[in-house]
Amino acid sequence: MGAVLLLSPDSVPPRVLVVDDVSVNRAMLVRLLAAVGFVVAEAENGEQAVEVAQAWLPDAVLMDLQMPLLDGLGATRAIKRASWGAAIAVIIVSGSSREANVADALAAGAFGFISKPFLDAEILAALGNALGLVYG
Repeated sequence: MGAVLLLSPDSVPPRVLVVDDVSVNRAMLVRLLAAVGFVVAEAENGEQAVEVAQAWLPDAVLMDLQMPLLDGLGATRAIKRASWGAAIAVIIVSGSSREANVADALAAGAFGFISKPFLDAEILAALGNALGLVYG
């Protein structure tokens, strides 16, 4: 994909919800996405993710799998089952990339799965594919 600097100047900045119980992981993704031109919100667990997604209606969610209160699979299912969440692209970003986890994520309604540690380009490519974005 080459060096990605910014979203195309003629595009409406997509809204992305970053969900991870580890604040350092959230901060890293928020910095990356904001620098490229996304509008970003955060949640620190699955329950909060569902609440924020319903209130804010992001275009995409970057969702960790292992979190307290409600894990990423449960939160993904809740978002995708809701009438307001059907069009939201959920991409799982997890350090647990066993084949079963990937299959479970896709069965829960996730658009894709990215393993940690990841490259910035992987995140941007996945969002680009999910949302039909053009980077300039």
